[in-house]
Amino acid sequence: TYYVNVVVMDVAGNKAAYTMNNAYTPKQQRLFWADNYSERIYRVNLDGSNRQIEESNLVTPWGIALDIDTRKIYWTDRGPGAQWIRQSDINGSNGSQVTIVDGLNSPYGIEIDAENNNIYWVDYSNRAIYMVSSIDTGQSLPAPLLSLTGDPYDLALDLDGNKIYWTERNYSGGLDRIGVADIDYTDPPATLTASTFIDNSVTANLLYLPTAIEYDSGNDMV
Repeated sequence: TYYVNVVVMDVAGNKAAYTMNNAYTPKQQRLFWADNYSERIYRVNLDGSNRQIEESNLVTPWGIALDIDTRKIYWTDRGPGAQWIRQSDINGSNGSQVTIVDGLNSPYGIEIDAENNNIYWVDYSNRAIYMVSSIDTGQSLPAPLLSLTGDPYDLALDLDGNKIYWTERNYSGGLDRIGVADIDYTDPPATLTASTFIDNSVTANLLYLPTAIEYDSGNDMV
């Protein structure tokens, strides 16, 4: 198994500790993860029992996100001939995959804003953050919401505070850092403004090749 993202969420919708690109459904007490070696998405009960294949016939799945209310799972795939974001029902049927947006480059982390029907993701190669509608299918690559100078891996949403966070590596000798921007909904569907950064000048050199990130709304922490 390569890198995976674990996202833990309580019944109030607050997310807690994780490792890297997975999701947890509080109602069913299940954990989901993407395995780009076996080209599948799996699910398992939190006690480790009943491991099952959620989706197969993928190429290089990376980030995943769950919409608990609509019972949908979304994932990024960045393999040859499969640079897209897809959606399926959370039921393990493995027969209802729908392409939300196609023609991407290297999509990595993904988040869903279910209230506003938006999907956000970062593209490593394009060095950008993007957004599309979560309810439309067959969309093409939009213009970036925000262009970056480093290599983004993951992102997280603070929906109450209208903020987006992302991890950014800079292999050109620049800073490894966490980016922060405001999500502005006054010009629908959304724009990103006022970017700031958390880097090693703030974290006492604790950031080194930052990869996964989550937002803890209960404690207002990343």
